[in-house]
Parts: sequence; C-alpha cells; structure tokens
Amino acid sequence: MYYVAPPVKEVIIKEIDYEDFDFSKMGVTFEYTNLLEIKEVKDKYSKLKEKIEKITSIEVPKDPKPYMRIPYINIKKDGYTVQSITEIDGKMLISAYKRKHYSRLYIYNIDTYSYEGKIILDNKAHVGGISFDHTNDILYITGSNGEINSYDYKIIRELNNEKNYTINFSDRVENEEEDQLEIKINNNINVKNLDKYAEASTIYYYNNRLYVATFNPTGKGYLYSYKVNYNKENKSISIIDEHTKKYKIGARVQGIALTNYGNKDYLVCSQSIGIANSSILIYEITEDDLVFVGRTYINDHGLEGIAIDDDNNLVGIFENNPRPIIVLSMKELLDEVSSSLLDVSPGNELSSYLGGVVYRLLH
Repeated sequence: MYYVAPPVKEVIIKEIDYEDFDFSKMGVTFEYTNLLEIKEVKDKYSKLKEKIEKITSIEVPKDPKPYMRIPYINIKKDGYTVQSITEIDGKMLISAYKRKHYSRLYIYNIDTYSYEGKIILDNKAHVGGISFDHTNDILYITGSNGEINSYDYKIIRELNNEKNYTINFSDRVENEEEDQLEIKINNNINVKNLDKYAEASTIYYYNNRLYVATFNPTGKGYLYSYKVNYNKENKSISIIDEHTKKYKIGARVQGIALTNYGNKDYLVCSQSIGIANSSILIYEITEDDLVFVGRTYINDHGLEGIAIDDDNNLVGIFENNPRPIIVLSMKELLDEVSSSLLDVSPGNELSSYLGGVVYRLLH
C-alpha cells in the first residue's frame, strides 16, 4: 500500500514522542527524512527540537492533491529520465533511461521515501513501462523493438540486501557472459508479432494477462491484451494466441494501469507530451470492448507511468518534474472525469496535438 502523508498543519508538536515518533508521517520533504540521523541525536534535545521547528515551519502546499515525496536527486544526479513505476515488497521501483547508456531501476522505501539502491539492466531501452506478477515473482519491463523483457525477481530479492546497493547486469552483457544472465526469463512477448509497425510503449500485468500499450503522438494508440502462461520448470513464458485481444485507445498514452472498482474492471491511461498539461483517460473493460468513461486533466505536465495499489489509489510519476509522485483515488478520478474525449481547455488540447506533431518530426 502507498502511504500518503497528512498535511503538516495537522501535526501537534506537544504529542510527539521524540523517542519513537516516525517523522515520515509528518509529510516531511525529502531533505528532512534522514530518520537514522534524527534517531542518533534524539538524546540531544536542543538539536532535535531545532529540527522539529524547522520541519513544522514548512507550509502546506497550495495544491490540494497529495504528492508523495520520493527524492529524484539520485536519478537526476546520474542524468537519467524517469519513465514508469511499480511496487514490490514495500519498495517502489522507478524505471529510467539515458541515451546510449544502460537503462536502470531505482529502488525506494515507500514508508520512509529513502533511496535504497539501483539495478543496471542489460539493455539500453526506453523502459517506458514496468509491472510485476506477484504470483510468479516476474518483473516485466518494456524493451527494444516492440519486445517485453521479463526477469526472475527472486534472484533480485536475494541480491539487494545491502544499503545503497547496485546490481549490475550490463557487465555480463559487455563481457558476453550470457550464460550468467539466469535472471532473464525466456519469452516471446512482442507486439510486432501482431503488428509490424507497433512497439511496446508501456505495460501492466493484471489477472494473468499482460496488457501492452503503444504510443501514437497524434492519433489513436492500441492496447494489446495477452493471456500469459508461465512454465516454472523450463523458466519460460508463452502466449495463448487465441486469447489475445486488441483495442483502440487515446493518443499520447504514456502509462496504463488496471483495477477492479465497484465490481467493474477499469483501464486507466496517463496521457501527456511536452509541456502541455497531462490527462487521465478511463475506460471500462467489458467482455468484448473498451467503453470510454471519461477524461480529467492534471494541472501539471509530464505524467508518465502509473500503477494502482491494493486500496485502489492511482500512483503516477512525472518525467523531470519538481513534484515527482501524484496519488489519486479511483473514487476521486471517477467523480472528476468528463465524458468528453477533448480537453476542457482548448489551448491545452491544441498544444498537446502540436507537441505530438513535433515529436513525430523529431523521431
């Protein structure tokens, strides 16, 4: 479950137990979330009191939406650009890429917002989508040329037991030690098998199906739904072709997530490009088709990957944005959406389309 910090003004300083209090619950920005440091000086009351006064002097943001405080400082320092997000074992994994460099996953603790380590992948893909099969411990990540790579997360879990660790799989590729890449799972998931012009942009694993979306900067995109079968004995993934489905979705889709809410299955899409305000599209998934429910827009740009937690909260990540994480409940989203496919702001709709035209020309 993703924890949303309450506004700072709700904290009553007199009730704080300096010995045991979890400062992350105060909605502290990342500059003040070094809990170990705070605990080490807990016996020095004057210094601790100074920290408390500094923390509680922070004003509540004017934006009413609750943003989680994951520090991008590690990613920005490395010169990488964030793309997608998923949750595993109470950890938040953020995919990121950098041109001509191996792509990465950055790992953060959800409760403390602290950086724990990174995984250097074995490819230089855009990594626009990541998702996790909790039943089989398989981590799916979009790769190159329309493919979706899959990894055995049990192996990763065994390796990440140190503070600020780095797991590097690119070295094995550089040294042509392919036999040591036992973390990789054999699979044949590639949207180009169905459409030679398609390329996997983002993904989501839901109810034994892998959903793969394409990105079209100016026109309709597509969503492919694969029935997935995992063979543990030979560690391979196959697709049951007769259960593969294809749907039309909106343009400029950057992230997708699926959930069941009110006994209905929903597809949620993040939609953004350039500096235009981002949007969220919602579809109901019926037996035969996707039914458009509505659209709402976010007063911010660069919304990329999204995920939905066990409490039906949507968690979204922004590309190169000072406020990296947004958390919105499904109830809130369904209450806000408009049934129009067009943005409520004509200027934003136009700038989004023009941004798509520029994107197409540059790529």
